[in-house]
Amino acid sequence: MRRAKRRYIRAPRIRWNINVIFLLLILLIIALKMLAAIVSNIYAYFSGLDIIGWLYASLGLGGLALLFGMSQRFEKQMSEKRLIQSNLILEEQKRKQIQKMKDQTTLENLKQMHWHQFEAFIRQLYDFRGYEAALTPATCDGGKDIILLKDKVISIVECKRYNSPKVTRPDIQKFHSAILDTKAQKGYFVTTGEFTKPAVAYCEDKPIELINGEQLVKLIMETIRMCEEAEKESVLSFECLEIDPAK
Repeated sequence: MRRAKRRYIRAPRIRWNINVIFLLLILLIIALKMLAAIVSNIYAYFSGLDIIGWLYASLGLGGLALLFGMSQRFEKQMSEKRLIQSNLILEEQKRKQIQKMKDQTTLENLKQMHWHQFEAFIRQLYDFRGYEAALTPATCDGGKDIILLKDKVISIVECKRYNSPKVTRPDIQKFHSAILDTKAQKGYFVTTGEFTKPAVAYCEDKPIELINGEQLVKLIMETIRMCEEAEKESVLSFECLEIDPAK
């Protein structure tokens, strides 16, 4: 009969931990002694001051407090300036993206896009409309191309860049299953083509919005107008604040 092997505790590791704790205690005692010595010296210095000495000490402390306040104010101003400059850069980038979208907003241009470019275009469209939009993987996307989040509401988008074929009822049924699997509240099926009548009829009692090519162009133009109006309001607010970005 074999004897059971005994389990030995590794004593060196425990001793090493005790040594570390002991070293930390020594360092803490030394730090407390140094702090006590500093406090004692400060007390001895101030207790030996006369009226003029107290006056100089008060002026010195007041000067330090003033310098600290000025440095804090300067840092706050610099932070605000960096934030404004960053916002201006983002606004300029957004302006260029809007102009690029505006130049591409014809149904023929949309139909000529690569499918991946079309999906990225639609993602940016919903991003401009105030959604948090994220593309799904190019493969195994589960019947959805974009996931949207706005006001804690999850929606999904399926994009089909079609030239001639129409979106059929089976396509919409597959998309509806993706909505249920994702536990999304709504779905947007976007295409540059059209939908068959059975596909449209299937969506009558479903949380699915169908967007064909003509409606997509209108949606893009509406989004561009919204962004341009928001940009004008942003410019007016900067002018009212009289902020010079070059400073």
